[in-house]
Amino acid sequence: MNLPNLNNIDTITNAYKMLAGINLFVFANLQKNYRYNNFSK
Repeated sequence: MNLPNLNNIDTITNAYKMLAGINLFVFANLQKNYRYNNFSK
């Protein structure tokens, strides 16, 4: 009965890692666009 719990924890941590990676990617793109817009003015 412990194995399903461990698997659930693994899937939850993987989902959080994926979300964190997506958030970092989006944030990096936003920063890039912000810098580009400021320099192009």
